[in-house]
Amino acid sequence: MNKKLLKYQLKDWLPLIGVIFIIFAVVILSNAFNYKIIDRYSYLPPEEAKYQINQFPRIGIYNTPFLIVCAAMPLFALDYRFKHTQADTFYQLPFKEKELKRTRLVLGLTIILVLFTFFYWISILIFGIRYNNALLVENVDKTNEWHLIYSLPLYLTLIIEGSALYFTSAFLVSLGNNTLDSIIYVLCGQFILGLIIGSAYLFTNDIYHCITGNDFKDINLMVYGLSGIHVGDNIHYIFYSLINGMELSGLKDFIPSIILLIVSLVFGGAAFAYMFIAKEPSGEYAGSIKKRYRWIKWLYYVSFIIITYYTIKFNYYSPSYTVIIWLTIVYIGYYLIISISNRSFKPTKQDIIAFIVNTVFLIAVIVILKL
Repeated sequence: MNKKLLKYQLKDWLPLIGVIFIIFAVVILSNAFNYKIIDRYSYLPPEEAKYQINQFPRIGIYNTPFLIVCAAMPLFALDYRFKHTQADTFYQLPFKEKELKRTRLVLGLTIILVLFTFFYWISILIFGIRYNNALLVENVDKTNEWHLIYSLPLYLTLIIEGSALYFTSAFLVSLGNNTLDSIIYVLCGQFILGLIIGSAYLFTNDIYHCITGNDFKDINLMVYGLSGIHVGDNIHYIFYSLINGMELSGLKDFIPSIILLIVSLVFGGAAFAYMFIAKEPSGEYAGSIKKRYRWIKWLYYVSFIIITYYTIKFNYYSPSYTVIIWLTIVYIGYYLIISISNRSFKPTKQDIIAFIVNTVFLIAVIVILKL
């Protein structure tokens, strides 16, 4: 990598580094300092005060800010493509082909990993000190033991998962010619990835059920958000259980998480290879609303169908008016995304056909579920 480019890019990203620093500090360290480790048993009178150790905090204090930053950072790593003048400037720099993209991508991920590593282990140290101090409190119930040794495999899993999400997001960002389109591609692409990950789990669960007559542990298959974060929710529950000394019911608890992580890593690995091999797009597309790929709108259409399906599925037992409200929001959201993409409130024929197909699909799902 070019040292001059690294030095320039670090200086240019100082404000961004500061923002990431603040996010991790506020979310992770504030929890480490403020989390209530011991509680007094409320049913005992004050003169018979006895305390209990609370469970280790939910893993969301780590995976949520970390994975959101991993998903968003590629927008900054590849933003030189989004303005014509900036693209011309960067493409004229004396670097080898693809070196600019590779350097910015690797540097972006390195910044995230370094900052997260620092705050993660500082918080574990703080939790460890506070936990040991709690054990010294008189009349404390030590039933809920913390096994912080499992914070190491949790950290390693987070790093691997975050890196996979980073490059998956980078691939989706690279499909756009401007910031707005790239944000839409990331959101829609993650919905589709969520469906693939969920389908892989359900397919494997069916095989497991045919062989053993049992099912895997229930997992979160919601796709309302970045699928990588939901993958993390299920994987990290294992470490949350181990840190808190909970018993796991054998291999069955691990299989769903392994499946989700493998599928996520396959997509992340493929995205990594693509980003390092693919040629840079022509500078003439920079900042343009023109689509480089004719198939790109299928990201909108497929994600629209996915969201509609899950809206019905997860609100099936809700009152009818609740379902109608949510579906109205989904359809309005679809129209707004299409309008933003087209830079016009007038949908194309292809958009209208996709709308009709989705409505027919919606009716079919409702009829099937009613049966």
